[in-house]
Amino acid sequence: MSTTPNTAPTSIEGQAFAPRRKRWVKWLLTASLALNALMIGGFVGAIWRHGGPPTFVQNVPGNLITYVDGIPRHRERDTSGKLKEYRRSLQPLRRSIQEARRDIITAVGQDPFDGANFLAAQKRLSDLENRFRTEQAPFLADLAGGLSVEERRGYGRWWDQRRRRGHGRTADDEGEQLKK
Repeated sequence: MSTTPNTAPTSIEGQAFAPRRKRWVKWLLTASLALNALMIGGFVGAIWRHGGPPTFVQNVPGNLITYVDGIPRHRERDTSGKLKEYRRSLQPLRRSIQEARRDIITAVGQDPFDGANFLAAQKRLSDLENRFRTEQAPFLADLAGGLSVEERRGYGRWWDQRRRRGHGRTADDEGEQLKK
């Protein structure tokens, strides 16, 4: 064993010693790992409970479009053309709604804050969204009319299942689920 004054032994019969780390470093790394696992577990649990991140939903009947997108392949040819035409026809209105939302953000960020400008931007957004829903309604009626009876009934089951996963859940729904 070779040593020098004021230093730790470097070897015993040819085996080198690793430098001794302080115990608190090991405990700190272990605690950090446990905290990371706890946070990741909480995040995954929240996604599991709520069914994933919310989807872009314009209004409740708009979910019909998502439902139709997921129907079996043999029916896709009947609806895909309608969906493409619908999306293409409302694209300018969607852009206007996006601009109105940006106008609201701009109005909120103004210094000094102009309440009249903010209210005007809010009214414009509300009017555009109402117009969007009004223009959307005939298309949704046509789309629903093209579905079979089984597919229309399946929409109700599909919507209820999505609602139970956390989309659109209300306090009353929570009480109903606790009773089951």
